[in-house]
Amino acid sequence: MKKFKLPATNQANQSQSIKSTNQATILDTWGYFKKQSSEINEKKDCKKYNTEAQQSQIQCEKIIQGNENEVDGGEEIFNLFTDDNDLVKAVENTESVEQEVYLDTRFKQGSCHEVIPGFDENIGSTYIYPINYPIRDYQFNIVRKALLENTLVVLPTGLGKTFLASVVMYNFYRWYPKGKLIFMAPTKPLVAQQIEACYKITGIPQVDTVEMTGIMAPVKRELLWKTKRVFFLTPQVFQNDLGRGSCFAPDVVCLVFDEAHRALGNHAYCQVVKEVMRYRSNFRVLALSATPGSDMKAVQQVISNLLISHVEVRTEESIDICKYVHHRNIEKIVVPMSMQLNKTKVLLLQVLQVAVKRLHSKKVIWHEEPEKLSRFQLIKAREQWRKNSAISDRQIAGVIEGDFGLCISLYYAYELLLQHGLLSFYNFLKGVLSGVKGTPLCRKELSQNIAFMDMMEELHSEIEPEDGETKQRLLKSIPKPLSSFNSHPKLLKLEEIVLEHFRRFCPNSSKSVQTPLNTRVMIFSQYRDSVQEITALLSKHEPLIKVMSFIGQGNKETAGGKNTKGLSQKEQFE
Repeated sequence: MKKFKLPATNQANQSQSIKSTNQATILDTWGYFKKQSSEINEKKDCKKYNTEAQQSQIQCEKIIQGNENEVDGGEEIFNLFTDDNDLVKAVENTESVEQEVYLDTRFKQGSCHEVIPGFDENIGSTYIYPINYPIRDYQFNIVRKALLENTLVVLPTGLGKTFLASVVMYNFYRWYPKGKLIFMAPTKPLVAQQIEACYKITGIPQVDTVEMTGIMAPVKRELLWKTKRVFFLTPQVFQNDLGRGSCFAPDVVCLVFDEAHRALGNHAYCQVVKEVMRYRSNFRVLALSATPGSDMKAVQQVISNLLISHVEVRTEESIDICKYVHHRNIEKIVVPMSMQLNKTKVLLLQVLQVAVKRLHSKKVIWHEEPEKLSRFQLIKAREQWRKNSAISDRQIAGVIEGDFGLCISLYYAYELLLQHGLLSFYNFLKGVLSGVKGTPLCRKELSQNIAFMDMMEELHSEIEPEDGETKQRLLKSIPKPLSSFNSHPKLLKLEEIVLEHFRRFCPNSSKSVQTPLNTRVMIFSQYRDSVQEITALLSKHEPLIKVMSFIGQGNKETAGGKNTKGLSQKEQFE
């Protein structure tokens, strides 16, 4: 560990370009500026910036109050200038004043310590940064910012977001000897990982640290809130304990949000911030994410919900990041569709044609060719129709709703067919016909469609022979499934690539089960049936390939009415 003087930057009083709630920086809360403003105003002759805001001292209380007064004051200042040159000179003079305030290295005590109690002035002029790890410039710079401002850190996976959180939390642990620090992650396995990592990085005393979960008795958690200072938990646990009064919110000085992009709408992340704000307006926020949002609107919501005043963004192409990013070779392999897939695709589009034409005739969609539509387009078209529909006849409206539901279900099956193969496609549609999925109206429509039922009958004869052996083995991941069934040609290519990899790196593994493997392969698929199918496909190559499917903890009912159980959070962590 090494001590550093806090940076003398002028960020404390700069207006933020991103809309957020005002948060006082550490320097503000120390009352650093209160005695200096009058001294500097005597030296500066700002003739054209002679406003009430410039003549008065910089008050810590004003900074902490919020944005409303500052916005009103700003409007009065700008209204005083009739010439752009006057305004430019005034801004330059103001920046010069602020710069001198920050460059003055004398630590002057203010009188606003009562606003943020518990700050240790003897320790607070320095911060600790670990030097037992290689010092990376981007981490060092981000930490300096995150100590002084509520910061959203956008950093690619594996580049040290946990390191940043650990350093920031450790310094607030020092600065506020009685303050409480909260690290939140969306799942229990992530919470368990982070507590171990933070301890290894900065060594926050374990006697003051605790991991709390929802299965822990509320009475025990209430006792821990009174005796511990650093908490690792899910936001739901924190929200519940705040609601029942187990956690004394005024003691909270630092909140860390892992996977911060989840802070949208009524997510627990948003709720805990609102709850803490009810008891104190000054606390540090550090938000961590590899993907802050799908669009600018989502990102702005995260910034607003978490009271962010500063954003640090790094990508794999950033100058200070690229040397730490592992080199990757990305190869795109295009596999042609099989004749069987093409045949099934044509049959499904013929079934879709009927419902699509009905919607087109009602003028609720603008294409009557199924190939030019997608599930997303239909969902948006339905939303638009519901919003603008002037149809008063409930029977006609019900028919349109039914056709939309039918088409959306069939287009979902269409996506499964092209992306995951015949087995996932067949299982979904079988679920619709059996009532496990879809609506009764959709089931009735499909069961009366001769072309659709002929297609399902043909698939049934190929996927489910009379003894049900193929389906049973594929869905239950029993090794050595029948090799005659080919769900998707890309699965054969996947099998070829994985086999080649293991034969190259583990040439002796096929001869001995005890041979240790020195390489691993991760295969991602977004659909659970596809994961099970891939697992079954590769399991027949044991012991060369040892397969483990990793799926979420939710249970799923299959087309046959049976439940497939996901991995518990404990199993995922192990």
